[in-house]
Amino acid sequence: MNNLVSTRINPDYYYNDKRINDNIIFENVNEDNNEDENDILSLERKLVVKQRYIILSSLDRDWYNLDSSVTPFNYTAKLGMNNDTEFNIFTSNTVKNVVSLAATKLLLPNKKLYVDYSLIQDSLSYKPYILIDINEGDYTNEGTNSTVNNAIAIMNSATPVSRTFSELNYLEYKNINGAVKKYYNNPISNLSILNIQMKTQLNQFPFEIDDVLSIDTIYSSGTNLNEKLNIKTTTFFSNQYQTGDIIKVKNYVYRETEIYKSDSKSFNLYINREKGHKIIDIKNSNFSYFTITQSGTTITQFNNGNTDFNDRAFASGDTNKIVVYADGSTATVTFSNGTAITSSITKTIISPQKIYFKSVTEVQHYNNILVISIPHTISTSTGTIVEESWWTSLKVASTTEDDSSASGDSGGKLINTFLQSHLFLSIGYLDHENVISSQLI
Repeated sequence: MNNLVSTRINPDYYYNDKRINDNIIFENVNEDNNEDENDILSLERKLVVKQRYIILSSLDRDWYNLDSSVTPFNYTAKLGMNNDTEFNIFTSNTVKNVVSLAATKLLLPNKKLYVDYSLIQDSLSYKPYILIDINEGDYTNEGTNSTVNNAIAIMNSATPVSRTFSELNYLEYKNINGAVKKYYNNPISNLSILNIQMKTQLNQFPFEIDDVLSIDTIYSSGTNLNEKLNIKTTTFFSNQYQTGDIIKVKNYVYRETEIYKSDSKSFNLYINREKGHKIIDIKNSNFSYFTITQSGTTITQFNNGNTDFNDRAFASGDTNKIVVYADGSTATVTFSNGTAITSSITKTIISPQKIYFKSVTEVQHYNNILVISIPHTISTSTGTIVEESWWTSLKVASTTEDDSSASGDSGGKLINTFLQSHLFLSIGYLDHENVISSQLI
C-alpha cells in the first residue's frame, strides 16, 4: 500500500482557469476589476513552486527501542513531529501541496568488510549503484527488473572509487540521471510518511549491518598509559566495527551504582556521554593475547622450537590452536615434549606485535570487546595522563579492574556512528508568494 499521502486535493482546486509551468502558477483574476487592480490582485494570488531540502540521518532513529529490522538501510521517516512509535525518524515540519520529490545525494559508510569467515574483502565499490525506494511503487525509472522499477532514484558514487579513496570513511552518491518524481497533475496535500529502503541491483541491502549492540559488562584492564576500558557486548560482531570508529552508548548503568552512588553516577555519565567514544582497540574474550617485544628480529618457527616467543609460555592446552599475527598470517601450535611450534613460518617483527591464539573454528575477525579510553585528561603543563578523581575512587572501592566476568551492569546499548546512512531529499511544493512586497522599492 502506498503510504505517501492519506488524502489528495482535487486537481481542479489548483488547475482550473490557470496556466502552469514548473516554476510558477498564475491565477486568473476577476474581469470586472480595472487593469491596475487586476495586476495587483494577480500578484497577490501568485503561486510558486518552492523547494524544501530535508536530510534524513539513520543515526537519529530510536535505535535503542527499535528492533533489528530497522537499520540505516531500512526505516520509516515522519515529516512533522509525532509521538507515534510506528515511525523511526522525525522532522520538525510537515510538507503540504507537494508537486515533486527527488533523492539528490546519499552518504554511505565506506568499509572494507571480510566476506563471511574468509579474509576476502568486500566493499561498496563492488556495487555499480544503490537504489532508493521511497514508498514502494513511486518510481521514476523503468528497467528490466522490479527492483529498478520500484526505485525513485538510482545513485552512483560521485567520485570514482579507487585505491586513492579507500581510506575515506564515507562515500558520496548522486542521483545518476537527476530523476524527479512529479505530482503536478495531482499534488499531494500532505507528504507525511516516507518508507525508506536502500537496495543493490540484487535487491539486497548494501551490506549486512549490525550497528546496534547490547552491552554485557564494562571493566578496566592495564595500568598507567596501558589502562583501558573494555566494553564487552552480548553478541559477537564482524569487522564492521573498526578502530577509529565512534560509538555512542545509551542508558548504561554500572553494576554497583546503588552502593557507590556518587562515583558510579559520574562513571555512568561518562559512558553515556553525548559525544560518544572512539574505539582504540578491538578484542575477543575467547582469544589468548600476548606480545612479541623482540623488535627488528627475524622469527623462524620450525623443528619444534619456541625460543622466540619469550613473552608467552606454551602449554599442552595450546595444542592445535592457531597463532594469528598482526598482519593476519597464521601458524599452528602443536605441543610435544615440552616444545610447541611445528609449523614452518618465518617472520620479521619490525615492532612489538600483539598476537593471539584462537581455536581452529573461531573466525578471527569476529570479536565481542570494544576498547575505549579511561576517564582522564592530559596535563598541558607536564604532558602526563591525569585520571579523573572519581574514577580512581571507584576503582579502589568497586570491582572495576580486570573483571571480564563481572555481572550486574544493566540497560546499556551502543550504536556505531560510522555505520550510518545520510539521505538528502529535495521536495517541491506549492506556496503563495507575496510578490508585491518583494518588488517594492
